[in-house]
Amino acid sequence: MRENDLSKDRMLIALGGLLHDVGKFIQRAKREKGESVMAERKELFGYAHAEESFRASKEIIHLLELDKSDDSINLILSSSFHHVPNTKHEEVKEELFNVRALFRVADWYASVERSDELESEKRDAFKRLRPVFESIDIGKGKASQEFFYTLAPLSNTKEVIFPVAREEAQDYVSDEEDPLYKEYYGSYSELYEDFKRALKNYKNKRFKSISHALNFLYYTMYKYTWCVPASIYDRENYHSHYPDISLFDHSRIVSALATSLYTSGNLGKLRNYADNRRDEFAKQLKIIILEGDVSGIQKFLYDIANIKGSSKRLRGRSIFLSLLPDLIGRYILKSLGYPWINLIYSGGGKFQAIVGWEENIEDRLKDLSKEVERLLIKEFKGKLGFVLYFKVMSLDELMGYHMVVKDLMGEGEKAKLRKFKNWLESYENLVEYGHSGAEKLCPSCNWELIPDDNELCSWCELFEEVGSCIPKSRYVAFTESRNKKLDHRGFCLEGMGGVYFLREEDLKYLSDKDEVYVINDTDSFEEDPYAVGFKFIANTVPLKEENGETTIKTFEEIAEESDGDKKIAFVRADVDNLGFIFMKGLGNKYTFSRVATLSRSLDLFFSGYLTSMFEKEFGGKIYTVYAGGDDLFIVTDWSTALKAVLRIREELNEYTCFNPNIGLSCGVFLTHGSYPIRIASESAERAESEAKSKEGKDSINALGETLSWQDVKEALEETEEILGKVGEELGRTNMYRIYLLLKNYKKLREKGDDRRFMFYPFFYYYLSRNVKESNRAMVEELFIDKDKDYEVKDRAVFNSKYILLRTRDVRY
Repeated sequence: MRENDLSKDRMLIALGGLLHDVGKFIQRAKREKGESVMAERKELFGYAHAEESFRASKEIIHLLELDKSDDSINLILSSSFHHVPNTKHEEVKEELFNVRALFRVADWYASVERSDELESEKRDAFKRLRPVFESIDIGKGKASQEFFYTLAPLSNTKEVIFPVAREEAQDYVSDEEDPLYKEYYGSYSELYEDFKRALKNYKNKRFKSISHALNFLYYTMYKYTWCVPASIYDRENYHSHYPDISLFDHSRIVSALATSLYTSGNLGKLRNYADNRRDEFAKQLKIIILEGDVSGIQKFLYDIANIKGSSKRLRGRSIFLSLLPDLIGRYILKSLGYPWINLIYSGGGKFQAIVGWEENIEDRLKDLSKEVERLLIKEFKGKLGFVLYFKVMSLDELMGYHMVVKDLMGEGEKAKLRKFKNWLESYENLVEYGHSGAEKLCPSCNWELIPDDNELCSWCELFEEVGSCIPKSRYVAFTESRNKKLDHRGFCLEGMGGVYFLREEDLKYLSDKDEVYVINDTDSFEEDPYAVGFKFIANTVPLKEENGETTIKTFEEIAEESDGDKKIAFVRADVDNLGFIFMKGLGNKYTFSRVATLSRSLDLFFSGYLTSMFEKEFGGKIYTVYAGGDDLFIVTDWSTALKAVLRIREELNEYTCFNPNIGLSCGVFLTHGSYPIRIASESAERAESEAKSKEGKDSINALGETLSWQDVKEALEETEEILGKVGEELGRTNMYRIYLLLKNYKKLREKGDDRRFMFYPFFYYYLSRNVKESNRAMVEELFIDKDKDYEVKDRAVFNSKYILLRTRDVRY
């Protein structure tokens, strides 16, 4: 272990972790082509795939132009010996044996999900990845069908990332010779050839270092092995593993665990490692799972005045907040000497990471937490807070990961009660960041004091500038320090690093330490001379041309695009019972790798796929405030909003294998375009809470009514049909009268008051007086369920409100 080069060594270890099982990818590609996959030196590697990994790793080291010294190469290649760290067939230096043993235990504890408890009917040789969503059950039963992912390079399109019903594929494809086989199942050999071609592009990169090589390999692995199962049923090797963890997810977890075990204390304990004492050694190896939580996000995001430029400033704020956990997590990991890929999850104001235990590391983590807190107080005066909490644990505790999560949740609750504790203890800290010559509050955020001749505070100005440039940006770059030439295109926190949104012409201002990612494009990063990967960012906004420039539409302009009444909709939605799904839904399959897979898969839908869907199906109509993790907040005209949320629910249902345990609750609040953003967001949040209060959740509150998704879908279909056929005949006045009758009926029904039945004579009077006999049944069906003894439909009030909104400015 080279203390002076610890960060570099850990990056080499991380590279090895990503490559340790790449031989499985190669094996399946060879088998598909009928080639031999027998091990030549089984005594050294244990399995043929490990020997394949060794050969492939040597080739990839060359392609990534890595340091060819023995020490560097051996650190990476040690991962190929993760099944047999030491044998009587070769002499292994102690230091090298320790690293091989490190990969051995990292691989095993990253693979504890490989249960042999498969139902007999599932023990087949089907070599495709199964969705983690398929087996989730919190009491409603698992998915009714079997699904799999087609082998295809990752993109944020439905054709690639949505699972395929196995029964459907079998109906259309007879065997591997069928021309449709590759369309449904994909090809291992073609995917692996694409993977090799992609790696060859590294030679054309402008910036090259171990860090850049690691990032490039990470995203290339993500693109090409996200759909490759890490393990499958293998009769030859006596495996009956349920294949719901991808090779990418397994490899990134092995990388994170391996780098965390690369500490002097852990390596010393691995000196005499033996497989028959694996559990004993695992009890001695120490790691730390840490979580960071940025607080105050909701209030910070929405506490913004609806004055000129507000839509741009909201966009800038939301992007800043979505990337802040990433920025903080990277800063903490770098400060401790770990690569950023030890960041297991980042989104929704939180991040989770793994590091190794070392002497005094608890104090270092507390100091780093205090420094982040100091920076946020300095810049935002307490509007944003930060807490860091962690669990020091032995490696074997990953076997009971649900208890680890429970302990972390407890630590998190305690940490949140101590927010700002370090700074409140010192009066000097409270006055350190005072204002000089301040005369007034910033009219946009209403909390920053600014000189009288300034229009906005510096952060609001920056949010507006960045919000304006994001729609035209192709790249996002993470930097170690401030880049003054790009000040107007991103954010930087002193000492922590920066994030910048760039066009091609801005790339010349970057340094060779910066990391560049293509936004929402998995295809071009390989050949792009600057990019090392891709990043999904929910960045859709309605645009307009103004004075020869492309800019973001105001909320007033968005409202004007509504059908009927010119209102805007603020929409919030999130996955129901997610904490319970994580804790109980996976049952005895609750493992570190599965939780990481589930988190990544949900985030891919919200931050990746929805952006693609919004652009494809709704053009430039959706303003995405945020979408990522398991939730979203969008703004659009009210008539588009209802169609959009229905499509989101339909697509989430299909994406999660139609699993009845995975629901979505949504709140839709309608108002005029100049309404205060903070109040509108709070109203949308209350509407979402109303939806969640419905029994079973998985509902939507819109137009003040809480209904099932199916009810709203049917309501839109039948009201649009009515408007097309008898809108003029019915008229707004009569509809308003019916609405008042329905509103009163609902109120009396909730009280159990029999006077509600007076609704019927009045309703049928209006119907017979104002609607032609040939159309009366259609209008009646809009509000009355004749199959249920003429009960008023649950969606009747919603239907009447919808028609009133749709016909506000319509001339029949």
